[in-house]
Amino acid sequence: MLELELNINPKPTQSVRVGNGRRVYKANEHRKYLETLRFLIRSQLGRNDTQLFTGPVVLKVDYFFKPPKDLKAIEKEKIRLGVPCYKYTKPDLDNLSKPLLDALEQEKVYENDSRVCRINATKQYSNEPKISVIIENLNT
Repeated sequence: MLELELNINPKPTQSVRVGNGRRVYKANEHRKYLETLRFLIRSQLGRNDTQLFTGPVVLKVDYFFKPPKDLKAIEKEKIRLGVPCYKYTKPDLDNLSKPLLDALEQEKVYENDSRVCRINATKQYSNEPKISVIIENLNT
């Protein structure tokens, strides 16, 4: 099992853009976000270039966002008490997961993100934006 806490404001993946001459590129903001994710993952792994997971894996991911200023007082109290307060507005969970899965692959946590067979993910509000990740071998 591997647990990571990435102190970063979660962001969804940017759509791939097509420029003149049909060249495909990603926005600079997305590239910087992916680089930061990779750095945060690498700093918590504390290992050399060895792949951690070789079989099927399951991810438990919690995306924590700063609450909006217009959030109801009762919801703010839940956050203060540590009770989950779920975010049911954009961004979509699948778009949040794409850059995280890519960064984990690039940092050799697994060979390919196709190894991820199950994801349990939530979007919640917290006073400290972050991404909490638990990765485990999937018992087959």
